[in-house]
Amino acid sequence: LGSTYSLFTTSSVDEDLNVYKTGNLDITYTLSSENIKLNDSTPISDDESIYIEPYRITISNSGNVPYMFNIVLDDSTATDVISYEYIMTKVGKLDAVRLSKCEDNIIRKDVMVPAGEEVVVDVRVFLADDIKNTELGKSFYAKLSVEEF
Repeated sequence: LGSTYSLFTTSSVDEDLNVYKTGNLDITYTLSSENIKLNDSTPISDDESIYIEPYRITISNSGNVPYMFNIVLDDSTATDVISYEYIMTKVGKLDAVRLSKCEDNIIRKDVMVPAGEEVVVDVRVFLADDIKNTELGKSFYAKLSVEEF
């Protein structure tokens, strides 16, 4: 009585490496000045806001996955800030919104840049036409930023 047992194994290795590349972003801010400031601004209506020069953000996505982000208006005022109730933001063709209504100063949520494309966003910031005299002598400085999530 006899028995034989044999075992052969093979393995193959791909000569080419698997490479995964995700998102390459290029963000450009085109602003009328370094910071957004409302010190000597005149209150205007929502309808008149289309005549002020916008701050422009261009986001280009040269990667292969979509990129989602929020646009945030970061307050950098040191003291005596104008009440957010009287600071208006208008993003693109959307209706103007009071900064006090924007959670965490996010003025536009869930903007998406598809892979291989670019998105241009115009932002206008102005004083509401119903601002109160209690805000005289106060100021507002801010910067636009892009916050990914």
